[in-house]
Amino acid sequence: IDGGHTWDVTGYGFCLVDRLLAPGGWILFDDLDWTFARSPSLSKSTRVANLPEEERTTPQVRKVFDLLVRADPRYVDVHEHAGWGWARKRPRFSRSPRRWVGGVSRRLRTGAA
Repeated sequence: IDGGHTWDVTGYGFCLVDRLLAPGGWILFDDLDWTFARSPSLSKSTRVANLPEEERTTPQVRKVFDLLVRADPRYVDVHEHAGWGWARKRPRFSRSPRRWVGGVSRRLRTGAA
């Protein structure tokens, strides 16, 4: 995910990718430590000057990575290096069909009734 670098845009992007990402698939984040305050092209803009200091100085992509990916038990093999972060969605170990019943995943019965 390499996009708006804000909590809302990056967080929403993660939520969409998470819904589409198959078990065993990988997700990659760029610019973990980017901030508005250190951006050569945006730091002096009026828009950024009007942001609260916390929003200007917080690496928001890192917040998404740490709070939504690293903390989620569905993601394993979580790594970061040189401003990149990546994780693999936990593979499914069961190949039997499942269905959701009352918020709980249950195995479907197969074979003769």
